Amino acid sequence: MESGSNNDRLTDRDNMNSDSANKTHNKDSCSPVHHLLVSRDVLGGSRLVDLWSCLRLWRIVPPGQGEPQGTVAVAPMGEQVHLCPSEPDLLQHLRVKPPSSGRGPPLDMRSAPLFSRPGMCRALRDNTICEAHNHRFSAAVNKAMERTPPCLLMMLPLCHGHHLGRWTSMDRTRKCPTTANGAIHPAGMANVNGTASAISWSPKHSKQRRPLFKPGHEGQARVSPWRQCCVGTELVDWLVLQSACVLTRSHAVGMWQALLEEGVLNHVDQELGFQDKYLFYRFLDDEEEDTPLPSEEEKRESEEELPETILFLAQIGPDALLRMILRKSPGQRTGDDLEIIYDELLHIKALAHLSNTVKRELASVVIFESHAKAGTVLFNQGEEGTSWYIIQKGSVNVVIYGKGVVCTLHEGDDFGKLALVTDSPRAASIVLREDNCHFLRVDKEDFNRILRDVEANTVRLKEHEQAVLVLEKSPRTSTLGSIKYTVISGTPEKILEHFLESMRMDVHQSEPDPAVDDFVLMHSVFMPNSQLCPLLMAHYHAASPPGSEQERLEYALNSKRKALILALRWANSHTYLLQEEPAAITFLEELYGSVSNDSRILRGLKDFIPDLEKIVKLHSEEAKSLKKKTLIRQFSNGEERLQKKQPIRNHDDILLKVYCSDHTYNTIRVAVTATGREVVSAVADKLGTTDELVLLHLGSAEKQMVKPNDVSVFSTLSINGRLFACTRDQLNSLTPLPDQEGPTAGSMSTFELMSSKDLAYQMTMFDWELFSCVHEHELLYHTFGRQSFRRTTANLDLFLRRFNQVQLWVVTEVCLCSQLSKRVQLLKKFIKIAAHCREFKNLNSFFAIIMGMSNPAVSRLSQTWEKLPTKFKKFYAEFESMMDPSRNHRSYRLTVTKLEPPIIPFMPLLLKDMTFTHEGNKTFIDNMVNFEKMRIIANAIRQVRHCRSQPFNPDICQPNKNQAEVRGYVRKLCVIDNQRALTQLSYRLEPRRT
Repeated sequence: MESGSNNDRLTDRDNMNSDSANKTHNKDSCSPVHHLLVSRDVLGGSRLVDLWSCLRLWRIVPPGQGEPQGTVAVAPMGEQVHLCPSEPDLLQHLRVKPPSSGRGPPLDMRSAPLFSRPGMCRALRDNTICEAHNHRFSAAVNKAMERTPPCLLMMLPLCHGHHLGRWTSMDRTRKCPTTANGAIHPAGMANVNGTASAISWSPKHSKQRRPLFKPGHEGQARVSPWRQCCVGTELVDWLVLQSACVLTRSHAVGMWQALLEEGVLNHVDQELGFQDKYLFYRFLDDEEEDTPLPSEEEKRESEEELPETILFLAQIGPDALLRMILRKSPGQRTGDDLEIIYDELLHIKALAHLSNTVKRELASVVIFESHAKAGTVLFNQGEEGTSWYIIQKGSVNVVIYGKGVVCTLHEGDDFGKLALVTDSPRAASIVLREDNCHFLRVDKEDFNRILRDVEANTVRLKEHEQAVLVLEKSPRTSTLGSIKYTVISGTPEKILEHFLESMRMDVHQSEPDPAVDDFVLMHSVFMPNSQLCPLLMAHYHAASPPGSEQERLEYALNSKRKALILALRWANSHTYLLQEEPAAITFLEELYGSVSNDSRILRGLKDFIPDLEKIVKLHSEEAKSLKKKTLIRQFSNGEERLQKKQPIRNHDDILLKVYCSDHTYNTIRVAVTATGREVVSAVADKLGTTDELVLLHLGSAEKQMVKPNDVSVFSTLSINGRLFACTRDQLNSLTPLPDQEGPTAGSMSTFELMSSKDLAYQMTMFDWELFSCVHEHELLYHTFGRQSFRRTTANLDLFLRRFNQVQLWVVTEVCLCSQLSKRVQLLKKFIKIAAHCREFKNLNSFFAIIMGMSNPAVSRLSQTWEKLPTKFKKFYAEFESMMDPSRNHRSYRLTVTKLEPPIIPFMPLLLKDMTFTHEGNKTFIDNMVNFEKMRIIANAIRQVRHCRSQPFNPDICQPNKNQAEVRGYVRKLCVIDNQRALTQLSYRLEPRRT
């Protein structure tokens, strides 16, 4: 046995384990591995104990001397440690007797509690060295092994060799003698020649046996397992508990996989994929049996480097996880694996035109391929086409004989598909342009099979030899057992007809078919209300086909109910937008009258009358009030900016200040949706001039002409931007107004006295008001172009402008602070505010603050950042990792999925997704609506709906007495919006080092 220091270490380790839930670390325990991550003493120890040594040290109370009652005494310190019950069934039959030498009283473990698996395994492995004494186990041990986890099997080396196929002898010809009750005799480990044979463990899913114990001396089973091993599940557990940036267990698996690929961590059987299972891994430095433990100084350095290391691993982990999955053969990929691959394929521009069904098919067959050296030829011109490639990382040159390099393809591009489609030779050669290029490959056989399957599952409906509706058979049947079809494309009329005919009547109105909801959200793109309302009315009044009176009544009832369900969904989706269309209000009123009359005969329609009456009454009253237009001021002052924000509607008017070249201005009243041409006409009338005027947006650093057809021109102004109207010969002489340059002194003296939490709370309140004003359809208008709808996106524009304002506020305050110590305090203040914004689930302001701090004018201030305390540097690094753009901002997306509404999302990323889908897919294909595109954009819009599905709770923070002061400050932030001016201020603070 080892000296007393090992016993001390046991007590220290147990203390650390008992506090692990609180993430506290005992200073006496081993710290993270100095060269990379964590110490072998934390993640898996260097020694293994047998069951008897464990019990002897713990001195479990025997029967007849009182029940343990959930605690045991730990020697030599005698402290009472609470143990978590685990595997009670296992202990029910487990009896252990001491060796014949009588080293202690008989022990009964029937009611003794046990450590949880990871904690027990870690405690036993880490803290004691032992040899298996000459004792035996009863036959009940073998029965109990059916429920024994692998980590506990490691402590039972003297069990039956044939049991469950887990324990086998390396030499099956040798028989182990047993005692009368079936237990293996200690000497049974030795063969007839007196040489002990090794015992191996064969887990159920392992292809080869893994020797756990090496032979000992004759007559003695010496426990000498793989040294310093870690269990995969425990590694994942530890990593998830270490940092909030580790979002899921699969994320942690990817991080360990990255270390496995680099050779820092090794599987004991040299397997290439890390698994969240009871499999054994070992750090590279632990391969040697006599590796010394790190020194105290190395431990201290490791502790300091640990958060930064975890952040780095969190960034590269998802890519490593994807590579590991793609290296699996298609038959070995699990459902979770396929979802991860599918999620990756969704954001590859080369696949944007494919349906989701095809992408799911590709997820099951796509293969990972990588090449290390630039200049590698993937294939040559004239060769037979065997694969289709998609660039995941890197770039390639396309080379044609006699022409050289004709183009370069980058990440997200594809090549090689033409040869597979036409079955012709390669039209060009592909040469790697840089080192370490990664590709996704689809082989020809799989490619052709997917095309065949898609074609076989596609149904085309034709009228007059022209396709009017394209449906795809869903891989899953409906709950009723019938085949379900998904709309791929079609004419607007046929798409509406299909949804009405296939609509399920057993679904409640509040939980509609997602496909119907897609139509309601997106119909304005291809079917305006002026076209939809008559078609719905015609379907409601559709004549019944010939048949009995009962059949005709049932048909009429069903068709009317379906039309009403869709009409109610449509009205609830549009909300106040319907009030601006008299034809829509007329349709609702006529529909309400028809339902009231028909319900006398068709009593099944009575259920719709209350909801329809409520909607008609609401919209009719609101429509009448439209005559009193709301007047909006372009630049609000005083108490007006403290009032709660209300949605800006298309029928509202706005007072605009339009400046002339001499910096005088005219105030005009125009509609919110006024075009550039209408604004110019109003200014000309105000000035009484007949000269041809042009309208332009003049910022502090740029000028931009406003097009005559631009809608709602005021909402697109930059933070300090102004509208100017002048003749063309005055364009070059225009200069910004003095107040457009922004402040000349910072406001730190004002807001440094305000609580960081109060500032974050008031920012969140203001952001929620702006976010709540954004109508879902504004996202459509922004994506497809508001000019074609003649609708305003003012509410969305103001919300996006707020993001820019907060971002520039951070940069402005730092660059206007001349004192170094004050700048450090500013950085700490902003990090605190960002932390509270994240706590309030205000991701919009959270990202704005972090992006402001990463602005070049701030990030280059090395002297300032050097003075920032280490704790705040770690916070900032963690926050910055959430902005990691890799894998299409996967880190942010995983963070959002873990949050419950209400949430204020990072809106620029959502708009980027919608724009990516819009620009990568045609709206119309063969004169039919590309409904697959509509479906993807509708899913993005539903994310906004989810974020607002719960009301914001204003009581999440109790404001202080200066609530009005804080509220007024955050609602009118003064900023410099000229990046060049901010950079110049930055260089004045800290000149460039020579």
